[in-house]
Amino acid sequence: MSETLTQSESQSESESESQAIGLPLGGMALRSASLSRRPLGVSPSKERNGTTFVGQSWPPASEAGRWGLAPAPAVAANNFEKLFGPGSQWDADYYPIVILTELLTTKAGRWNGLTLNGHDRDFRAELDELIEIMDYRPGVNSEALAQANGIVTYFRGIFSFTASSHPMTYALAMTAIRVGEFLAMYYKAQHNRPRPSRLSARLMPLVEVPGHASFPSGHATQSRLVANLLAQVIEGAEAPLLCMADRIARNREVMGLHYRSDSEGGVDLANKAFHLLFELDTMIKMINRARSEWGLQPLPQPKVG
Repeated sequence: MSETLTQSESQSESESESQAIGLPLGGMALRSASLSRRPLGVSPSKERNGTTFVGQSWPPASEAGRWGLAPAPAVAANNFEKLFGPGSQWDADYYPIVILTELLTTKAGRWNGLTLNGHDRDFRAELDELIEIMDYRPGVNSEALAQANGIVTYFRGIFSFTASSHPMTYALAMTAIRVGEFLAMYYKAQHNRPRPSRLSARLMPLVEVPGHASFPSGHATQSRLVANLLAQVIEGAEAPLLCMADRIARNREVMGLHYRSDSEGGVDLANKAFHLLFELDTMIKMINRARSEWGLQPLPQPKVG
């Protein structure tokens, strides 16, 4: 028997199958309709060869009327609540984009015109120190590996908070990570300093060397910016937060990935970026919302030292 179906047989089989699955999925009685049901997985088109195709219908005709009477969602009173308030459709992963947009548009010429500490340092002279501290690698190896992509996790180890328990606190920390990454990459491209292991084969880093320039240290920038912002949220926590930031940056030196002046440049970049961010209305609102999660009153004014 031939395995090839005639055109009429194929069309009949397709229509039968389509009608069989169309009823339970779409809830509309199409068996008596003159329309052909399109096969699943095929994009709908209004007309093809004189035949109109329809997709799986939703909502069902029996429910469509009632859905149309559903109340419209409440509109927030201000833009911050629309983006970050309860019931917002925005995921916290995208908060940093909002902050970056505000930073770049309102602080043009300031965020990208910074002179960073250590930029003019003779970094080759720092290679000897990096070779000396290689002996500390066994003690920091596992921690440095975890911090490669888990900076916020280590800050959460100081103060117990999660995306569920303190959502705005967590979002603030992640915003610092993304904004710090952006700023560090911008200045890395400006200075284009070679990684230590490119100048000394003795360093032999135990982890893959990132495929971008060395100055300033991205980890130093990110961890210090996290510490600076969280210090505005969790009162009395500045000392342990800054200590953790310094530890994360120093671990990158021990692993042979950065010069000391890379870390200094990253810290300087984070501190200067912190002051710029504190001039943003959205950032202040994020910080005060995060403070409310810890039962604290809003900041009376920006705490810029």
